[in-house]
Amino acid sequence: MKLWTLTNAHVYSEVLKSSLTRYYLTAGATSEHVIIDHHWPMSYWQNRREILSIAERFRCRVISPYENMGGHGGYKWGLAQLPLKDEDVVIIFDGDASLATYRRVS
Repeated sequence: MKLWTLTNAHVYSEVLKSSLTRYYLTAGATSEHVIIDHHWPMSYWQNRREILSIAERFRCRVISPYENMGGHGGYKWGLAQLPLKDEDVVIIFDGDASLATYRRVS
């Protein structure tokens, strides 16, 4: 059995970083974590670079569809990219889980 975590990153990179920090404080590094870079439209290229940096920090893999497919579509696409076996377990973790405590400073 393998434990996977799948996170759809359609958020500001700072929100993703905050969410993953909280996730790893709770869950630890017990799963193969895959981030779906789902084309956040604000500061597009900067955000993509920062997602790669965040993924490196947390030892996550990054995959990206050719376009934003919406929340459910993105997760469906992401699941199809994983080499899942029948006994594997997948945790879906929201990339903006810490949004309630995050405040963007302009």
